[in-house]
Amino acid sequence: MVHNALMDKDGVFRVATWNIHKGVRGVGPARRLEIHDIGHGVEQLDADVVCLQEVRKVHRRGQDHFARWPAQPQAEYLAPLGYEAVYRTNAYTRDGEHGNALLTRWPVVTTSTRTCRTTVSSNAACCMWRSGWPIGRCM
Repeated sequence: MVHNALMDKDGVFRVATWNIHKGVRGVGPARRLEIHDIGHGVEQLDADVVCLQEVRKVHRRGQDHFARWPAQPQAEYLAPLGYEAVYRTNAYTRDGEHGNALLTRWPVVTTSTRTCRTTVSSNAACCMWRSGWPIGRCM
């Protein structure tokens, strides 16, 4: 494997995935804003690539309900210093939208989105990206 300064000193390429449930825990009046704790968790993962599901870009009701709702879209808010954030929408709702995000230490060259039908009434989207990472072979 080709070693790069962006990789850990042991040359390991780390990928993490996390369904952040739109940055909120619970339902109804018991809902709690978790996005700030998730941000700390993403930093602690120290992964080269973090794949996030159920990420909000805009959510008017969340902004109105929670005083500490981030001003930035969640993908950008969660990206640690030195990471690039890529976000693609899966679903639009009356209060906003949500989708998938990718946080990466590597520069993103291109992105695309594909919709995959999961059931007759439901779709899922897959955010694909290409980076300029110099990896020789993966084991």
